[in-house]
Amino acid sequence: MTGGMWDDDTRLRPEQTVELTVAGLGPVAALVLRTVPGAAELAPAVVPGVPPGRYLAGRRCRTPAGAGTLLAAPRPDGSVRDDVVHLVLDPVAAAAPRYAGGAAAYTAVRPHAPERQRRASERIVLERPVLVVPTRTGNGWIDARTADLSAGGAALVDVPSLRAGDRLRLLLELGPGALLDGGGEVVHRDADGRAGVRLDRLSTRDRAVLDRYLRARQAAALAELRALA
Repeated sequence: MTGGMWDDDTRLRPEQTVELTVAGLGPVAALVLRTVPGAAELAPAVVPGVPPGRYLAGRRCRTPAGAGTLLAAPRPDGSVRDDVVHLVLDPVAAAAPRYAGGAAAYTAVRPHAPERQRRASERIVLERPVLVVPTRTGNGWIDARTADLSAGGAALVDVPSLRAGDRLRLLLELGPGALLDGGGEVVHRDADGRAGVRLDRLSTRDRAVLDRYLRARQAAALAELRALA
């Protein structure tokens, strides 16, 4: 699986110690053992009063890479490890996008950051052709490419004619029979012809198409992580 999540400066790295804020438990320190895009294997610290790994499974948590779910780490014989848990980061939760400037591993969701709008959704690197139809011009289309995609928006490249505030229609093929056809707004564009688009007009069908795709990427990340064990 190829892909990544958000900004380089807050990626999870092997041998890094991070703090998890676990629902119902509070702060729990953990050592990052290995990562793949969208998931990580963690060794929770042994602290009196903090349940071992198997009891963390199924709990929601916040991490330096954003929100996610802790899952049990199985042994080859099917039993559950006490010393290790798997973290799968959330791929869905609509939020305004901001172009992150290329492939990355993980990023924090920074609450109340002054210059940056908080994002609650993970971005995956996705380089794919997309048809862009600006409503400002009234006709014509632009053959562009996506750089990344989330439940809240997308980053586009090769779109120098777009301007912040432009309304547009996006047609993006996410797989056989999975065409995403939605409306959005350009929230910014840089000098290199890259633009961040907020997807704010999706039908129920198109939202389901997008959510299924992102969840499939999430499942693939977990499968990849467990294959490394």
